[in-house]
Amino acid sequence: MLAGAGLLLAITGLLSVTTTARTGGRFVYPLDDPYIHMAMTKNLSLHGVWGVTPHGFTSTSSSPLWTLLLALVYLVVGPAEIAPLLLCLVCGLLLLVVTDRLIQEHGLGPWARAATLCGLVLLVPLPAVLFTGQEHVLQTMLSLASVWTMAAVVNRQRP
Repeated sequence: MLAGAGLLLAITGLLSVTTTARTGGRFVYPLDDPYIHMAMTKNLSLHGVWGVTPHGFTSTSSSPLWTLLLALVYLVVGPAEIAPLLLCLVCGLLLLVVTDRLIQEHGLGPWARAATLCGLVLLVPLPAVLFTGQEHVLQTMLSLASVWTMAAVVNRQRP
């Protein structure tokens, strides 16, 4: 687990430093979706309004769960442009935890687990997905956890 998490943190940190240096010290997402989510999140956490403006309801979020999670982050730390990336990073680390537990349950040794998790980081490529600031890593982690849980339930019910 530590190898995959360390690799993810190292690459994400390196990319963060590199990209902010090239944008004059400002963190920038490659798509407009994170900014839509951040506007909705800010208005939800500061004004209690689900919308891109504080004046009224507008359902422009493609992922209500992501918007709610981001609103919780905003309530704790305040509006911050880096918040979607940090939330993605937490979800990426949780994805590695779920994956590690799954492959450990199937009997893979420590070296095979480390190689699998590092492969997940590099081949997805997980750091690049984190930098979209969107819900994709959360969805992947929840999907994997759901399938794993359902498989365990089905296996327990077999005669």
